[in-house]
Amino acid sequence: MKKYSELGNLIKGGKTSPEIRLEIKGFPFNPSLEYFMRLGYTEKTARKYMRMLRKNDENLEKEEFEFIFSENADPKKIILDTCALGFMKTMELLEKAEEVTVLLATLREMDTQKNKKQVEEEQRAYFVENIRFYSKKFLLEEKYKLVPFDGIKKDNYHDNIIIQYLWTMHAKDRPTILTVDAILADKAKCYGLEYILYNPEPFVLTRQNNTAQKKQENVQETSKIEPEQKLPNKNMEKMEVSKQLEKKREQNYDKISVSGVVLQLKEEKVNVKRYNDTTIVMQLMENGKYQEVFSGMVMTKEIVVISPTKKVRSIYISRVQIKDGYMSEETKQYFYLNEIYIEEWIPKEIEEVVKRLF
Repeated sequence: MKKYSELGNLIKGGKTSPEIRLEIKGFPFNPSLEYFMRLGYTEKTARKYMRMLRKNDENLEKEEFEFIFSENADPKKIILDTCALGFMKTMELLEKAEEVTVLLATLREMDTQKNKKQVEEEQRAYFVENIRFYSKKFLLEEKYKLVPFDGIKKDNYHDNIIIQYLWTMHAKDRPTILTVDAILADKAKCYGLEYILYNPEPFVLTRQNNTAQKKQENVQETSKIEPEQKLPNKNMEKMEVSKQLEKKREQNYDKISVSGVVLQLKEEKVNVKRYNDTTIVMQLMENGKYQEVFSGMVMTKEIVVISPTKKVRSIYISRVQIKDGYMSEETKQYFYLNEIYIEEWIPKEIEEVVKRLF
């Protein structure tokens, strides 16, 4: 096992965070400036190593999603697993949720875990800090639902108690488990329960990117160019860029038909005609919110068309943007609500409409 003093040598040698974590016990997921300085590095050196480490990690090719959602997971209504208090990403979901169920068994485990020594000291400190903070916050906010459930059978294992509690409820009323424990998520899937699994170690299923090798191959290919072969000059590059811009412009329209809705751009306004009663059209207002529009002329920079399908349980969402006298359209099909939740551009107003349609 490497000593902490050798951390700088590992980083300078091009090691990535996963590789360092295999050699240095307790190396945190997101090492902070304070972490490096506690090891004895000056602030200047600590910043230097943080930049180098970030550059090393850029060569990691991720093969696993940061969050894994079950089919109908609802991040607005969750039941808390204690381990979820240890990570910033799960804390963000916790704060955004509208209803959070906390079992008595979870409170017991929180009380135990805050005094338990973990391998990663920095991670443990963050975990304990959150336990102490939320134990008070549970008392002050109504969205936290404290349930005096400590298990039906004589089973002290916390994961099993969460599953027992969910099985006492009607399927429609069950909250979604928020966890960092893949085994608990596996158990939830076995029982047909909803879960959101955060994966704090995406490098488990990552491999080293061959970017450096590709660069070397490109250099070799360039060196093999014969004298009579001429590299493109700047004028040729400008012509190519011009062609690409022209092609992109051709993909924009002044009239679009999508999901039984015809949108026609006239000067700075859009004429909306709806021929499908099940389709919902929403326009972006000046205040940044979306409002439903039925037909007629509207002045807007963006229109969203939401269309449910009949045969398959899915919804098409078309995003039409108006810019420089043309309209561009992008359509995507969604099968599950969690797909809507993780789309960054979709606002709450559209989320609510999609929820009703699903």
